[in-house]
Amino acid sequence: MRASEPSPETASGAAWQPRRLTARELAALLGGQLEGEPETEIADVAAIEQAGPGDLSFVANPAYERYLATSRAACVLVSPTLAVPPGRTVIRCSDPYLAFAQALELFRPPAPALAAPGIHPSAVIDPAAQIDPSACVGPCAVVQAGARVEARAVIGALAYIGHRVRVGAETVVHPRAVLLHDTEVGMRCTIHAGAVLGADGFGFALGGGGLHKVPQRGRVVLEDEVEIGANTTIDRATFGETRIGTGTKIDNQVQIAHNVVVGPYCAIAAQAGIAGSTRLGSGCLIGAQAGIVGHLRLGDGVVVAASAGVTRNVDAGAVLGQPAVPIEQGRRAYALIGRLPEMRKEIAELRRRLQALQARLEQAPAPDGGG
Repeated sequence: MRASEPSPETASGAAWQPRRLTARELAALLGGQLEGEPETEIADVAAIEQAGPGDLSFVANPAYERYLATSRAACVLVSPTLAVPPGRTVIRCSDPYLAFAQALELFRPPAPALAAPGIHPSAVIDPAAQIDPSACVGPCAVVQAGARVEARAVIGALAYIGHRVRVGAETVVHPRAVLLHDTEVGMRCTIHAGAVLGADGFGFALGGGGLHKVPQRGRVVLEDEVEIGANTTIDRATFGETRIGTGTKIDNQVQIAHNVVVGPYCAIAAQAGIAGSTRLGSGCLIGAQAGIVGHLRLGDGVVVAASAGVTRNVDAGAVLGQPAVPIEQGRRAYALIGRLPEMRKEIAELRRRLQALQARLEQAPAPDGGG
């Protein structure tokens, strides 16, 4: 939807109004430094290679700098030091990507409200559940006995809120998400469609000719302002808690096993997996498809590259590879991979020369030992 088209209603029922801003006005709102034509009008946002007149775009990745010369964008958000072609209207920001995220809120409408305040007639609410009058419960949602849905929380259509679950104030549970018994979700969290919180951890004891299930009697706790992506699963603890710290953001299709503790303000990308009882410090960054084995410790600010396999504790820094090693060591190792065929030939030639030299030495007459 272009910003000039009709917009959906917001949660309050008021229609969202598209905005048109001059580059001067936008620079003031974003706290950036304007260069170029201050009266340039901006009405929408777009990727730099697709932008047209009236669009705002941004360059935060060097791979897209080449589009600056050809893009039709009216204005581009750039870093303070990036060289730009003459005549281009830009706003210099310390973080162009963050500034673009803020601009999106100005030029694009928010997602439609999942539900109006109140309980939809088709929802199934146990009489022993507590629903704040300002909360929203959508069509065919289920809220079980002992559950508590706090002020201005939103439960989407077909979502399941199990026994004794707490959904904190202003939290949004999207359609078809599942919060199983005793799960606790803090304030202003977002749980996207298809996510499952509180399924049994994968615990089995081998013996007596088979696998015997270990009862999973713990729970899942999300602190405030956590976001859980679509179809992500967070298992309940065997006992105690699986805990996700304040402000952490977890992408789609991530698996977090029982008794894992993720510190505050971490980011975990799609299809990563964290095995049981591992602990992440604050501010960790976990790349897509990374795997972390169980019972490990990652220190504050540790970075795990995409597809890395972490098999031992990491106190600090960044790791990559399988098994994961410090990033500089890994880069050197990967740089050698391309040379392996050439190095194999060189080693074979050196071996051949060494064998020939050794054969000549063995055939040479013994030195004269006379006096």
